[in-house]
Amino acid sequence: MSIRFGADTPRGGLRPYDQVLRITLYQVDATAAQIFPGDVVERLATGGVALTTTMGAGVFPLGVSAEWTTASQASATLLVYDHPLQLFSIQEDSDTSFATLPQINLNYDMVYTAGTTVAGPQSQREIDISSGVVSTTAVGLRMIKIHEGEVGVGAAGSTIGDQHYATAAAEQKKVVVQFINHSYIQPTTV
Repeated sequence: MSIRFGADTPRGGLRPYDQVLRITLYQVDATAAQIFPGDVVERLATGGVALTTTMGAGVFPLGVSAEWTTASQASATLLVYDHPLQLFSIQEDSDTSFATLPQINLNYDMVYTAGTTVAGPQSQREIDISSGVVSTTAVGLRMIKIHEGEVGVGAAGSTIGDQHYATAAAEQKKVVVQFINHSYIQPTTV
């Protein structure tokens, strides 16, 4: 699936940005909810992986699902982009604010919208752009940059050098993010 720039198309959730650093096969927890490609997953105390429904202090994601699995599949496996330094692209929600250059390196939460099977199974997760904070423990993603595919896209926008960015809510942009906490860097007891 290609990424559409300058459009409100959150389908796809988190997608690897640039090169894939690692992808690993994991056992899905027997009680796990449906997991869509682009959803964040975590390892449970049982050893299986499941959909992450919150991020922030004390939550250490394992990575991002590369495929789809239906709910409660006792013997299912799942490919996960699990390298702790992997970068991902994701759409910001642009509901009450919008992605700007000063927001780079701030930390953000996600909008936890359920995935969809319309046009193929895919995540609907977005970055909650109005949740940006300096704290490293309150939320789960750090914005690295505004996706270069967004340069020159948008109706209004501001120009910095030769780069044009949204300057109004409802001008959703794709951004590049990285996990602040990761289970391989800051493991919890499993």
